[in-house]
Amino acid sequence: MTDCDSLPGFAAFRFAGNSAEERCVYHAGKGPAVLIMHELPGLTPACIGLAEEIVAAGFTVYLPLLFGRLGQDLGLMPALGLCVRREFHLFAAGTHSPITDWLRVLCAHVHTLRGGPGIGLIGMCLTGGLVFALCASPAVLAAVTSQPSLPLTLFRGAKFRQDLGIDSAELGAARTRVFAEGIDILGFRYSSDDACPAERFETARRAFGERFKPTTYPTPDPKHGLSRRSHSVLTDTYRQDQPESHPAHRARRAVIAYLRERLLPSGG
Repeated sequence: MTDCDSLPGFAAFRFAGNSAEERCVYHAGKGPAVLIMHELPGLTPACIGLAEEIVAAGFTVYLPLLFGRLGQDLGLMPALGLCVRREFHLFAAGTHSPITDWLRVLCAHVHTLRGGPGIGLIGMCLTGGLVFALCASPAVLAAVTSQPSLPLTLFRGAKFRQDLGIDSAELGAARTRVFAEGIDILGFRYSSDDACPAERFETARRAFGERFKPTTYPTPDPKHGLSRRSHSVLTDTYRQDQPESHPAHRARRAVIAYLRERLLPSGG
């Protein structure tokens, strides 16, 4: 693998974990660690902007490049092709995605690097459901899932709309640790987002009880389904010039407040 591309304000290292393939991991900031797993288009400027805001709030952010190139928006179909070929199971319910194993090792590594009681975890779209599985990791102390979209629901029935995108063993291990450690999982989606249907959040509520804290915002755009303007709560629907009452702003504030409460010694 060649050297990691440069990202202003961030350093980078290559990490193999338990895999033969190394991936670049970008990091910046001081304070407790927060691992952000980017969504389907790639590690886009919108995702980097979210990372920069969390760095400014007093955290060290780690951004693994899971597919594509830094700053590149692959678009829907090319990114889907990459994911199908490699590490994500897009079209199977109740199935383990291989990328989860690599991410679990990365969580432990990041915790070792930064120390403290544990790390925060944010997953979005394709990586949103992986948050549920990774809650079983002893390193994870705070967890946020935004519009979890696996398995894909297009042309699929109720089984897929209800599924969390992980297998039963992962769900059982996550439930055990979430209840034992008192870990809350924040969840965000837009009301008309059929890529993350309401049934999926209902499954999470049944699985994790009061430990799952879902928020469904009214859709701020007339387009539905996989339209990114009505899908990506923390990234693509966010602009700095929006009013503070906009759902994307409210969601970001909620995430930062939650990370401070869970990861900073005095609650920030």
